[in-house]
Amino acid sequence: MTANNWRQDYRAITDRSPESLLHFLDETLRQQDYLDNLEDQINIRLEKAKIQRNAGSYDQALTELTAAGGIAKKALRSDLQAEIILTQGTIKAEMGLVPDATGDFHMARKLAQAENNQDLELTVLNALGVAYLYSGNPERAIEYFEQTQGLARQLGNKERELVAVGNIGTALADMNQIEASLKAHRQAYALTQELAVERNLMPQGIYQLANICSRLYDLDRLEQAELECIQALEPAEAIGHVRILSGILMTLGKIKFQQDQKSQAIPLLERALELVGTSTPTISLPLIETLADVYSNLGQPKDAARYWKQALDLERSLAQGERTALTEELEIRYEVERRDQDIKLLHLNAQLRETELKNRDRQLFFAAGLLIASALLLAALWRGYTDKRNLEEELLSRNSKLEDALNTIQKLASVDSLTGLLNRRAFHDIARQALEHKRRTDSPISLALGDVDQFKKVNDNYGHAVGDEVLSEIASRLTNSLRGTDVVVRWGGEEFLCFFPTTDLPAAMTLVEKLRLAVNAYPVSTAFGEFNVSITFGLAQVDNDIHDAIRRADKALYEGKRMGGNVCRLETPTPKV
Repeated sequence: MTANNWRQDYRAITDRSPESLLHFLDETLRQQDYLDNLEDQINIRLEKAKIQRNAGSYDQALTELTAAGGIAKKALRSDLQAEIILTQGTIKAEMGLVPDATGDFHMARKLAQAENNQDLELTVLNALGVAYLYSGNPERAIEYFEQTQGLARQLGNKERELVAVGNIGTALADMNQIEASLKAHRQAYALTQELAVERNLMPQGIYQLANICSRLYDLDRLEQAELECIQALEPAEAIGHVRILSGILMTLGKIKFQQDQKSQAIPLLERALELVGTSTPTISLPLIETLADVYSNLGQPKDAARYWKQALDLERSLAQGERTALTEELEIRYEVERRDQDIKLLHLNAQLRETELKNRDRQLFFAAGLLIASALLLAALWRGYTDKRNLEEELLSRNSKLEDALNTIQKLASVDSLTGLLNRRAFHDIARQALEHKRRTDSPISLALGDVDQFKKVNDNYGHAVGDEVLSEIASRLTNSLRGTDVVVRWGGEEFLCFFPTTDLPAAMTLVEKLRLAVNAYPVSTAFGEFNVSITFGLAQVDNDIHDAIRRADKALYEGKRMGGNVCRLETPTPKV
């Protein structure tokens, strides 16, 4: 192998195992041609880090990136530094350190813009979307994915376009828009097949197949879901991509469980967890919770409790990680301010020393000169004291403003800005507490998913401002009609989720009917006039899985829509085999 052709040789073997690829890259690094070429060293180490990341070896990947970063600084390559920082951010995001990751992505974006590197900016925009997706904000994530898609089309970068489309599908799934999500993943998969002739897109193709399988499962189309998962499983095994493989195994395990083949479900789920470990909380947490549900349904409370404890410990470590990241950010800001203060005080001390020296040179002025020097010295000391006091007061003021800003950020993170209702992130915290209470007391929980009827026509015909007025009024009517123990959440778009702790389905049906009547009791007044509005609800009982209950409620909701809307529809019981 001669210099500068390692990429060509590497592309020819990208279908090999991660171990083979790492061996090839290590051997390449040892060759003298590449030892003398800083750019190649950086790129080879970057490629190694990405392989290690995909295999779940995060510590090794970060070590490789640190080495690459040192070489990039030496080579004065800010473009490669940006790519290193970006890759570092993707690892932190997968580890659950989303605040740290977002900071890395914004830094990488600044470097990419400074270099006018639009290809790199594409990657950063997509990464920012993923970070917001991990932090429970799919609406904001979609904004970044759509920016990525638009720029990719502008640059003619089909590969980045398909990644953006697939990620939009994932965000739509988080917003419970499953059919739209499935459509997006199928579109992304079609793009991988279209481009397969030009380049190796095997990982992306497998990833889109895995997502199609998961969406079909969400839609209760189990046989189709199983076929798609099986099609993706073998190539996923071949490339050794831990996240994709564990995701496929988890969905297959859930399918087997739903098909009442529990003995086959457990090995699939446990293998998925063994592969991913706890280093990737976004994957391992739902895996652990699913295993807990399976063992609970099998009547094995000891095993179920073991997994529930793992899930709880992981959630605590995630929360601690976010708090640590925030604390570090505050400490950095404080340190910057403290150093600014120290610099000012050093300047002041230098001025005082200079004054003292001048005074010594003027001792010929005897007493009068000494009096003048003393007066100057006292004035300088007083100025130093007042400067220090002013700096301390300014620092206190900044800290106070920072604390206020953090309180505002925390509030915004849990509240929908338009309606003032809780958002998904806050709901999941409430839901976890309610499930814990249910497990201790065996008390029932119900929930309802509501969708405003014909809302798209309002937006299309009168604009989003009028639509926002309608949604705000509906949120107010729902809130005013609930009991003190109930919760209403802005689920996304024109959807609202109502959560009823310690309430069985018949009682919840009565409550939801009251909500439906409250929404269409009288027209909604807007700047454009009055509108008659109605809402359709789907209801479901919560067992041990909130996501499954929401899926069933969503299914009941669309049955209600097919009936003409403005109804409350109970979930259809699953036939017992």
